[in-house]
Amino acid sequence: MLIAIYAIVAEQSLVKLYAAAFIPGFVLAGLYVITVWIVAWIKPSWIPKVAAMPFRVRLRASVGMWKLGVLFFFAVFGIYLGWFSPTEAAAMAAFVAILIAFGSGAMRWRDLLDCFLETVYTTAVIFFIVVGAFIFCRFIVLTQFPNELTKWVGIIGLSPFWVLMAVMALYVLLGTFLDEVSTILITVPVTLPLVNSIGFDGIWFGIFVTVMCTIGLISPPTGMTVFVIQAQHPDIPVMRIYMGTLPFLVADFVLVALLIFMPSIALWLPRVLE
Repeated sequence: MLIAIYAIVAEQSLVKLYAAAFIPGFVLAGLYVITVWIVAWIKPSWIPKVAAMPFRVRLRASVGMWKLGVLFFFAVFGIYLGWFSPTEAAAMAAFVAILIAFGSGAMRWRDLLDCFLETVYTTAVIFFIVVGAFIFCRFIVLTQFPNELTKWVGIIGLSPFWVLMAVMALYVLLGTFLDEVSTILITVPVTLPLVNSIGFDGIWFGIFVTVMCTIGLISPPTGMTVFVIQAQHPDIPVMRIYMGTLPFLVADFVLVALLIFMPSIALWLPRVLE
């Protein structure tokens, strides 16, 4: 959803943004696996003890993920095969999800009605936020603030690296008290022209912003997601949750460093698919 919101605000291709997120997503998954392995090696007491599962049992459990594979095919591959537009692919994936839920007995008509109502409520809230963001964007354009900010950065002679460091610090700070959607809608009209002026692509910046918003939500001292987790599990101290998130923050920042010094990991696949 974050990528879709960014595509609307930044007026970028959603298809290219999805393609750009593909390789960084796999890289981040690999970094998380490495992080878990290192934590398990250094702090074995942090890892839950589970009984060893035979390969046959694990394979049978993996086969149960066929539903996710079908939805992924319609939502993503349907776009790149030219069957659907992004909007049509989302609608088709939702329809297939309903068919799977009814076919497997996981949903009844009453549940479907509840899903429709929740979708309407969520969409209405997001639309209010988007409308407010577009009004804000219009105000920013009229004030010429992005242009003035770009000129000011050029006058003081900041290097692209330090500009990105300042943008990173902004997103980490805002992420401690704003949700991802609000952060993207408020900041992108200002930060995107600035980042474009130092030579970075709008597609690349979409992936960068998405990762930074995720970091802001779990980073100390007031990462919002941490307090949500603590509210669900009040018996776990907040400091303990922060300690658990720190290794994964390191993995996130490693991905950010790779995006900065190797932009091709986000831009290679969109260029191949053009």
